[in-house]
Amino acid sequence: MRFWPVVLLVVSGASHGQDRVSLNTITRVEVRGNVLEISGSKKPSFTTFTLPEPPRLVVDFSEAVLQGVPAELKVNDGNITSIKTAAYGSASAAIARVVIGFERDLDTDISTDGNTLRVKLPPSPALLAKAEADKAAKAEGERVAREEAARKAAEEKAAKAEAERVAREEAARKVAEEKAAKAEGERVAREDAARKAAEEKAEKERLAREKVEAEKAAKAERERLAKEKADAERLAREDAARKAAEEKAAKAEGERAAREEAARKVAEEKAAKAEAERLAREEAAKKQSEQAAKAEGERAAREEAARKVAEEKAAKAEAERVAKAEKAAKAEEAARKAAEEKAAKAEGERLAREEAARKVAEEKAARAEAERAARDEAAKKLAEEKAAKAEKAEAERLAREDAKRKAADEKAEKERLARESREKAEAERAARDQEARNEAAKQAELARLSKEKAETEKREREEAKRRKAGRGEGRA
Repeated sequence: MRFWPVVLLVVSGASHGQDRVSLNTITRVEVRGNVLEISGSKKPSFTTFTLPEPPRLVVDFSEAVLQGVPAELKVNDGNITSIKTAAYGSASAAIARVVIGFERDLDTDISTDGNTLRVKLPPSPALLAKAEADKAAKAEGERVAREEAARKAAEEKAAKAEAERVAREEAARKVAEEKAAKAEGERVAREDAARKAAEEKAEKERLAREKVEAEKAAKAERERLAKEKADAERLAREDAARKAAEEKAAKAEGERAAREEAARKVAEEKAAKAEAERLAREEAAKKQSEQAAKAEGERAAREEAARKVAEEKAAKAEAERVAKAEKAAKAEEAARKAAEEKAAKAEGERLAREEAARKVAEEKAARAEAERAARDEAAKKLAEEKAAKAEKAEAERLAREDAKRKAADEKAEKERLARESREKAEAERAARDQEARNEAAKQAELARLSKEKAETEKREREEAKRRKAGRGEGRA
């Protein structure tokens, strides 16, 4: 690094009095490419010197203050590590310091332009490296793009070939499926025709059986009705006979009652006629009356026995009729149940045949569906395997890119840690230097004040001498 001699630029026309000092206000410290610009409110008056380990350039602006300028500015552009600013002193002794830290020893070109001081540096290696890196990255990007285009073209070609193969296989599969479907349709049609023929035959046989059974049932019904008619006629005859017997018995009972009434009247007449003779023939009449009562009791007993016999015969005949009617009804019910059971059995057999045919059709459809599902599953697995291979290739590419990125991040992190370590050491050295400068400034200020005091005292003594001399001249 070149060690520049201390340069002092003094603005012409500067005033020596503190009350007339116009300070330079530093408001901008900015790096533009490889040029550092420091701008103030007036043409700068400055001195520069360098410091080693690490290399630094110190610019002290006299009669200057800082305004709106950060105390530290991190640059890290390959030339400048950081820029630090500080201000001390007051009035005409005010100094604004700018310390520029370098990555290495550099040649600098310092110039002024109006109110701006410029420090020109060689092109930054970082910028050159960045340009080279950008160029390499661009070339790498173009290479990657070419490779990606070639890969995509190859993938598209392979995908197209695969699509054509799949299309051919799909077309062949569809043709085979159509043939199989056609054969299956023909077989199903044949089976359906055979099933329909069998069902029609079974239906005809069932109708024939039902017709025969209906005829048998009609015949049985006619026989039952004829039997019921005969039974009704028999019952009517029996009822007529019973009614005739009852009428006959009633007629006999009427005749008996008439005879009894006539006998009673005769007896009463006889009794009335014989009333006069009753007393004389009381004993004989009493005996005769007892005999007549006995005879009447025997007659009544005979008639009661005859009535009971007739009622028993009529009840027996009614019971036999009811039993026969119940037997006929039971026989008719049994025949009806048998016919219903037979019809239900035939219907059950028909439903069983239909259910068996339906199950056979469902099993065939299920087998066809299972075969189609198996083919679809195979095609799906093939597509998934292809997708998995593509994902694996993409994952490997991403892994490679991630590894590259991690390596670059680790390298950048190491460089950042190294810069921070250097900056920390720089900050510590700058702090020590600042303390030393502050102490030196303090000593310089004390020396200046002491000098000013001595000059003031000297002027006061000289002024006192002049006044004393003037008074002496006045007395003379």
